[in-house]
Amino acid sequence: MPEPYDVFISYARTDGEPVRRLAENLHNAGLHVFLDEWEIGPGDVVVHHLDQAILNSRNGVLCVTPIALTHPWVQEEYAALLNRAVEKKLRLIPVLLADAELPAFLATRAWVDLRTADGLEYERKIRDLVAALKDEKRGPPSRHPGEILPKPGTAFRAEGPLQGRLRISTSSVAYIDKDGTPAAEHPPKA
Repeated sequence: MPEPYDVFISYARTDGEPVRRLAENLHNAGLHVFLDEWEIGPGDVVVHHLDQAILNSRNGVLCVTPIALTHPWVQEEYAALLNRAVEKKLRLIPVLLADAELPAFLATRAWVDLRTADGLEYERKIRDLVAALKDEKRGPPSRHPGEILPKPGTAFRAEGPLQGRLRISTSSVAYIDKDGTPAAEHPPKA
């Protein structure tokens, strides 16, 4: 019997580039990934490889785009993955790559939304996906007794004690840092 896969990736070939990047990230995180172009070679019987990979995978990722959801092979893989998920033999995670209407059963599952994720947000979502595929729960952040965090999106940033002087005139207020450089002024000089 072949070594079990941590994750089977179902996708449409037209979505290849973002799917390959996703697969590479999962592979680099130490997961054993089934991506058809990595595992199926010339002369192989495609359906046998797909069937065995789905049967021997702990998780399934369905890469969601409008094209993927209408692609016959993806529909077959989705049906097989969903059947195994209902039997509690596999976790099925939708990964949204583009706007698309999810099938009813797929929409009941928590998904990973990569549609507009970029930079640090993309990295965080990939780490969350890796944790889910490894069956690691995120849990709450570590406690910092007595600390009150600022409202998200505010400009507040704690810097600790500052040394400098405040210059107040009838037309402006300026903070001069310890080196004599104006650090902030209101209204700002034009």
